[in-house]
Amino acid sequence: MKRKSSIQALIVKYLSLSMLFLVICSLLAWRASKQTQNTDLVVLNQGLQQVAGGVFIPRNGGFEGCIGQSHAYFDHLSGGTMSVVTGEWPRFKSVANLDMVFKVKVAGSETLIEVRQSFDKDPQILFLEEGSDRIGIRVIFKLYDSNHGFHGHGMTETWMHPDGQIFITAASMFENTAAHEAISNASLDIDIPMELRNRNLAVADMTKPNGHLLLTSPDPGAEMPGLSLYWKSGKMEHSTYIYRSSFGLKGAPTYFRWPDYFRQAYTQRTLPDYVNLAAEKSSWPPGKGTFVDKVMVSDQGVKLNWPIDQQKMNPTASFSTLFRLAMVADAQMAKSLVDAEQEPLKILVSDGVIHGNDQGYNDQEGCYEIRKTGSSPVLTHLDALFELK
Repeated sequence: MKRKSSIQALIVKYLSLSMLFLVICSLLAWRASKQTQNTDLVVLNQGLQQVAGGVFIPRNGGFEGCIGQSHAYFDHLSGGTMSVVTGEWPRFKSVANLDMVFKVKVAGSETLIEVRQSFDKDPQILFLEEGSDRIGIRVIFKLYDSNHGFHGHGMTETWMHPDGQIFITAASMFENTAAHEAISNASLDIDIPMELRNRNLAVADMTKPNGHLLLTSPDPGAEMPGLSLYWKSGKMEHSTYIYRSSFGLKGAPTYFRWPDYFRQAYTQRTLPDYVNLAAEKSSWPPGKGTFVDKVMVSDQGVKLNWPIDQQKMNPTASFSTLFRLAMVADAQMAKSLVDAEQEPLKILVSDGVIHGNDQGYNDQEGCYEIRKTGSSPVLTHLDALFELK
């Protein structure tokens, strides 16, 4: 009997220890799960914090670009159209949304068909540069109508700077002559919410250089800067395609830098050696790009209008524009950005050379280009910068 009682006592003790062990394991598991949940909450909260800059962030259906005062969202599901935004993901507030819009004539019909950048649901988005100085992105899209009919293609190239300046290049080219016989209307629409829109907007002539418009008025009480639209010439003035022979150099390649994508695909202004004008059926450049002539006020905001001759059939028309947007504190700041581009800095370079015309100022990207030529490090002297200060 004593032996039996001892065995029972051991069994009870074993079961008690087993239960205690299970309780301890359960408590440890519960504690670990709470720590994991807290970590997940921290990571989630970090993911929702506003990023100061220098990056493009994948978001559900698009990409957020932010650097300093420049903040934009590129909608992948709507042709990569760009919106200037404020606030934090996912509760962005749109300040302005950009979209290229056209109307085309179809044979046998008097009804015009609308063609938009935003009708492309799968554009190609290329990240050109990320960093603390600037970020760049290129969108390549197809021009569709609402019935998914293909008409041509287009591109935008956007360079964002920490001070709030956004340099934008936009171009398009129609090529499917079976889908339309002429382009009737062409514009780049900038839609602005009514509550933000500057009520003093008026028509502006973009053929005159160094102009600007304040699209939205600053609201200091809400800490909301204004949005300025401005332009240098509306065209690309910087020459990137420079022959090595102009510096007495021989042999391949014939160039220092291949032309920028904008000139290659749409309105290349430099005549390459291989083009024989006498044998060409059309004059150079092939795109025959038309540039924006004016800014018009619309019910949704403003339109950058491309002029079209309604008396001519233009099924392969090409359209281009270069302009800037910037978040500004007031109208004086908007004007100062225009003034700053009128006189590029005078740069002195040692063991290098300024690339391109106009002191190497690349008016498509808002930067200066210098090419290294010697074996020693390139030295850049910005005496003019200190003189301006």
